[in-house]
Amino acid sequence: MTMNAEARRYIDRLFERQARRLRNIVARGVVVMVDDARKMQEQQVRLLDGELIDGAERPQPYGFSSNPQPGAECFAAFVGAGREHPVILAVDDRRFRVRSLQPGEVCIYTDEGDSITLKRGKRIEVKTGHAVVEAEDSCAVVSKNCSVRCDTCEVSAKVSASIAAPVIKLAGALSVSGAGGGAGTAILEGDLVVSGDVSASGVSLVRHTHNYSSEGGVTNPPNG
Repeated sequence: MTMNAEARRYIDRLFERQARRLRNIVARGVVVMVDDARKMQEQQVRLLDGELIDGAERPQPYGFSSNPQPGAECFAAFVGAGREHPVILAVDDRRFRVRSLQPGEVCIYTDEGDSITLKRGKRIEVKTGHAVVEAEDSCAVVSKNCSVRCDTCEVSAKVSASIAAPVIKLAGALSVSGAGGGAGTAILEGDLVVSGDVSASGVSLVRHTHNYSSEGGVTNPPNG
């Protein structure tokens, strides 16, 4: 049975409409604005053909959330090939993306230059301007070698803070003050070995002198 020309044209138009719908399922675009207050983040995106799409849902991997900057690039899909249900598949921003990672490395980053990089060799690098760690119950650092380098380091504990080590070395001056900033008390259990001078209330333990007592009694306080 042969198909007449009219039936053939009808089938061709039908397949052409379906082909256009399939071609329009996925499109590239640019993020215009983000609504991050909703339970599912929504974005307004402009597709490469100039079409403006509102309310495009952007599902994100569980446990990770981000708010991309306007101008980031995205890939949008349309459920059922209709424009009434847009979904953002992926968002990337070539302006700020961390590059030159080694195979297997992972990086979390922001447009300000902060980053957490899981590097090869079981190494983690954190780059930021200000780092704050808040632990409601406890915080522990367990390491064979631990190094902290910064301009100012502050440890604040409501109850107590302790350091347990066979040898503790301090390079610099040691200042002990009370909780309110006044005088504090340093308690040492054991011997104190000092290679230099020790001064207590302005009195040197090395250079101070006493007035001589000819009667063999208690001498006067040190002269300084």
